[in-house]
Amino acid sequence: MKKIVLILLTSLLTVTLPAETSAIKETHPSPIRLLMHTERLWRAGQYEEAMDSATYILTIAPNNSAAKNFIHDHWDDMIRHTNRTLEQNAGETDLQQSLVRLELFRLLAEIADNLKEVQLPLVGTNWQWYPELYYSQGDYDSERMHIYHMLLEEANQCLRSYDTEGAKKHLLTALRYLLPGNERESNRAELQAAIIRNMSAMRNTRSIPEAIFTYELTNLSDALRGDSAVTLDTIEHMRPVLQAHIAELYEAKADELLQQGDSAQAADYRALADDWRTTVQPDPDR
Repeated sequence: MKKIVLILLTSLLTVTLPAETSAIKETHPSPIRLLMHTERLWRAGQYEEAMDSATYILTIAPNNSAAKNFIHDHWDDMIRHTNRTLEQNAGETDLQQSLVRLELFRLLAEIADNLKEVQLPLVGTNWQWYPELYYSQGDYDSERMHIYHMLLEEANQCLRSYDTEGAKKHLLTALRYLLPGNERESNRAELQAAIIRNMSAMRNTRSIPEAIFTYELTNLSDALRGDSAVTLDTIEHMRPVLQAHIAELYEAKADELLQQGDSAQAADYRALADDWRTTVQPDPDR
């Protein structure tokens, strides 16, 4: 279980050994330093990360015999560890287990990419050998999109409960798992369009809670927005319209309460109407 937790943390935190590996690669370290790092990862039980590091060494030092020996001697143990961890985290509807699988597939995809740059078979003293990898970039991409859609469903459940903050958290996390560029931006645009459709459908509601939820969708849209001028113009146009509508609903409720003889509560609702008539600037942190 400790090994599974370690792997899960590598996909969620920025201060773990995998993050250190990425930082080390960016500094163009010596093979000796990378070998020390590789051994440390292996001792920590992070077998796939260690193999990623070892295969990377061969991309910058193709004749490094220590890296070749490490890969040859530890490959089968890594594969067994991978298979065991995947078996223990096979839940298709469990987000945390899916994240464990995603991190494994990410590392295996990197290992495969590294080996594409290495002359095979690997040759050592009295042996030559082809490392066999049973997982591919396709496994990583499939799991990545699986998690993306799981997070979208979590966000939709939040929206059905009028929880825009929860939806924002899940949607921003979902976007993080998309590839930068067209994949991320096209999906961001689709999410924006869905939010705008929801706002348009609910903008004339006579329910005060629904009207306020509709207004909060403008903040969710701000959190997700890209560079689309159309989206920006649409949200900027709808925000004051929604504010005015909410103020009108509070005013109507105040009139209704006054007719019922409840002047104190009517005054409270009229004050709320005045608050919503005040121009509200969107919170950049929302």
